[in-house]
Amino acid sequence: MTFQFANPLFVSLLPLAGLPILFHLFFRMKKRPQPFPTLMFFHRLDPQLNARRRLREYLVLLLRCLLILFLVLMLAHPKWLGIGRQDSLAVVVVLDNSGSMSGPGINGPAKSREAIKVALEILGQLRPGDHAGLVLLVEDPLSPIPDGLTTDPAVLKKALPGVRETEASGSVVRAVERAISLAESSPAAHGVIHIISDLQEEKWNSNPIASTATKAEILVHKIGSPTAAKANVSIRSIRLSDKTVRSGHRIPCQIDLASDFPGEAPIRLCWTDDSGNKNTRELLVPGSSGKTATILLEPQNPGLRWVWFWIEGDEFTADNRAGIAFSCTEKTVVFFTGPKNDFGLLPVAISPTSDGRLSGLIPKFGSLLELPAMLSGSNVFPVLTWDLLAQASKTPALGQALKNFLEAGGHGLVVPGLNGSRGSWALPGWLGTVPESFHQEEKGLPLSIASPSAGLFNDLREADGGIGLRNIKVFNSHFLRIQTNDLPLLRVSDDGILLAECPVGQGSLLVSGLAFDPAWSNLPLKPAFLALAQGLVSAPPGSAQHLASSVAGEPMREAGSGQVHIQTLAGSSMDWQGRLLMGLPRSGIYRLVSGTNLIFAAVQASEKEGRRKFISGDRLPALGSLACSVHPYSGSIPPIASGGAPSVKSLDLALPLLAMAWLAWMLESWLANRPPLKPKPVQAPQQALVSNASWTRP
Repeated sequence: MTFQFANPLFVSLLPLAGLPILFHLFFRMKKRPQPFPTLMFFHRLDPQLNARRRLREYLVLLLRCLLILFLVLMLAHPKWLGIGRQDSLAVVVVLDNSGSMSGPGINGPAKSREAIKVALEILGQLRPGDHAGLVLLVEDPLSPIPDGLTTDPAVLKKALPGVRETEASGSVVRAVERAISLAESSPAAHGVIHIISDLQEEKWNSNPIASTATKAEILVHKIGSPTAAKANVSIRSIRLSDKTVRSGHRIPCQIDLASDFPGEAPIRLCWTDDSGNKNTRELLVPGSSGKTATILLEPQNPGLRWVWFWIEGDEFTADNRAGIAFSCTEKTVVFFTGPKNDFGLLPVAISPTSDGRLSGLIPKFGSLLELPAMLSGSNVFPVLTWDLLAQASKTPALGQALKNFLEAGGHGLVVPGLNGSRGSWALPGWLGTVPESFHQEEKGLPLSIASPSAGLFNDLREADGGIGLRNIKVFNSHFLRIQTNDLPLLRVSDDGILLAECPVGQGSLLVSGLAFDPAWSNLPLKPAFLALAQGLVSAPPGSAQHLASSVAGEPMREAGSGQVHIQTLAGSSMDWQGRLLMGLPRSGIYRLVSGTNLIFAAVQASEKEGRRKFISGDRLPALGSLACSVHPYSGSIPPIASGGAPSVKSLDLALPLLAMAWLAWMLESWLANRPPLKPKPVQAPQQALVSNASWTRP
């Protein structure tokens, strides 16, 4: 005899049925001896009156206990399994379609294909009237699954072959909570949740589910994973310099790779860009560690640019793909105000070919009178000498044009002219930085970095974090007296600031007390000077599209919560429109249109999916305190799962218990409200003598 309770919480309240007994024991009237003058009146009472009154009290007490007992049992909603009518069944299948399921299974095919086979077998054993539902571990717009429960399993069977593995981790807690909600909302008498997964530790060792109990039975079918035979290398991240990318300018791109194999892993890093250019590099990734590969990108056209990377030669592919998207501006015109020989080697370092083909910077020379017209254009970086800046301050139109350009977000540079004066200058009032008198040191002063974290030095950073500017000697210079909100960049002593960034409105002006010529320092003779000179010229921000980057399966806040149209530029093919509840499930470069917003997103495969550690026991931390049973899949479903439940025949006892509670209440009311018991009348002694006398007539 097996009973099942639909609301097992009320079973714990069964001891409440003893409350009437407790009240009877603790609140009954205590007997106390009292002196009384005579007992003659009590002798005339019926001696059985006390016993009958006590029996009635015990019956009332029993009926009250039964009333509470029947009510609590009715609320617990018990069912007697094994007898009665055949009840319907609610079956919810939680299918793991995360990236780890794309790996091979023990039996050969991909684990995702084996999982679909198990799901089809479960659905094939349902009877007419049973309810069925399907929940994916990773929400996938390309795998349309009917929402909610259905009594037609053929609909789910038709959708299952179209389920594809993703490159995301997914959320075990979210999927199981959804399955519990479906199972408990069903009118079926019994619910079963089938979870089909490889039980990868990365997902199943997550924070436990908040639910502590469910009336549905939870069965877990584990798809086995073979022992790793080859190395797995994943792409952890892709990084670009935070500087503005200009067309024709070579920019370094760093790809962080990780390996989980003890030995070296030989792979091929492949990439293609939006222009169709393809490249490959052979790499050796150290065992059980990582490697950073640096490649040079050279976008030739302004606008949105993207590069797509993938790995070949390792065992697992779902964590091998990633892309990066960036906005490329037009080539920047560097306008040198004044003669070319006033700026030393700076023009050559900014653009070695003079046409911006390698640096994205086009040097142009002109007079101070041409400056306002040049500043009205786009992508312009002005370079002035201190003499010409002082001269511009005397002409309100020239000085105001430069100030307006900087306050609107522009950037510029001021340097000492090689042929200029060495005295003090009358500078504009809006520039608080002032160069001091000319300083000369025959042996040279050592140049040092004042702010190592400044973005100017990003292209000079070495693997150990140091900056490649060493053994620099300064012979001639003007020390700078800067303001408190200015950022010092280069110095020769604590007080000898030679280069600083001065904010002006939304833009900034780089001020230098050092001319870039070998007569002033040996810096122009160093290899690092080329990167430093090009780093000085930062183009103003252009009208770049909104770019977003994320990992597959993670929420993408930039997409909003409304309808979105998604198209693929590179990677996984997609042309889909709808509401994006979670992130995109696969890697790629995507174009998202949400209302009037245009977003370009680079989605990277989750590198967690390549970690080959799986739970081997019966305890699943992600399920918390929920009871479950784990069954390794070996080609067929075990008997415990074939029917979905120990028995689906059941007799609902809720209504009989309600009727018994009503009957107990009626009897209790009848007994408790009857008139008080009265003793039987006692015959008078004279009547008794007369009735008992016998006599005869004489």
